[in-house]
Amino acid sequence: MLLIPIHTLLDDKPGKLPQFFNEKNLGVCSKTIRNIINENHSASESSIKNIVENASTFFVKVDGISFDKDVFADSLIESEANLNSPMSLWFNDKYFQYWIKIVDELMLLDIGFRNAVEEIKKAPNQNQEKMFIDFFYGYDYPGNMLNDNWDDRSDISFTKTIQRLNRIRIDTLFYLAAAYDVNFNYSFAKTQNGGKPFFSCYLPVDNNGKTKPPIGIWIEAIIEKNNFKSIAEFGRLLYSASQKNDGDAEGIGPDSVIRQVREWKSGRRYPKWGKVDQICEVIAQKHNLKNDDLGAVKEEGKRTFAFAKGLQKILGLMLENPEQKLGFNRAGVFDYFNRYLFWHNYHSLNFGRKSNQGHNVAPQP
Repeated sequence: MLLIPIHTLLDDKPGKLPQFFNEKNLGVCSKTIRNIINENHSASESSIKNIVENASTFFVKVDGISFDKDVFADSLIESEANLNSPMSLWFNDKYFQYWIKIVDELMLLDIGFRNAVEEIKKAPNQNQEKMFIDFFYGYDYPGNMLNDNWDDRSDISFTKTIQRLNRIRIDTLFYLAAAYDVNFNYSFAKTQNGGKPFFSCYLPVDNNGKTKPPIGIWIEAIIEKNNFKSIAEFGRLLYSASQKNDGDAEGIGPDSVIRQVREWKSGRRYPKWGKVDQICEVIAQKHNLKNDDLGAVKEEGKRTFAFAKGLQKILGLMLENPEQKLGFNRAGVFDYFNRYLFWHNYHSLNFGRKSNQGHNVAPQP
């Protein structure tokens, strides 16, 4: 009801606003997940089987994400038997634990919201709008999310309330993504300045009506940081890489690939996951990297692409009749992406207080 699933943002299919994870999607309750990583509890064989089967069903929907069901099952079983297993260490990492708390918070938020709406639907039709309005403004959202999205206190009409709900649906995504950004900085990027947003460079920009979309920024960064002379040079090398895959470039010449890259840069389209691998191969070739290093390049390419793609899908959703759905104009859509920076600041400070260790540097949005 409330949130966008991450797989919807990463999938190549058009994204809408479906429900987020719930107990039915997970196969087990969140308490069972916590029990698996708690040394005082042990998950049953049926619980592990449900988790593996549901995780498999979830991940196979997403192009570009590889998921080995047997390896995942072995990792879960190993973590049950050995608290020093890779999966246990991953779960018990203090930065990842903060991220899990945020995910758990939003899952509970979504479940509570959805259950309340189901109850409201049982009431007489003439009472439903007022009941929803009363519920919406009395619900407990993260941080100061409701107040920050409550623009006109004198107007709590149903129309305005739905606009604020739509904003909160987007805001929860920024809340979630910014928490991941903080976790990524500390746990993976190993930066000494964990307060600096790592992925904020992909936030969309609007210059006098001309949009720089996230995928376009991603393509620009690849060309500039890897010293490609032009889109044309990059496109020709990408064409060569695509020919190595049987049938991938059949009937498509270098000029067609160059036009395709320009379309990605403009934001009219974005590359499919298979193309991301080829783009990474071109980058590796540009730097004369060995095959042993190609995996790391592909991992980094997919991670940054996934983030840019998610932001671009959010942008697309927000630009669909923003005045009607969100209550602000096109310029307001781009201004609203500053909420990502706001939440990154929030998580940086909040993580520092909760962990009582590690870096605690707040960014300046």
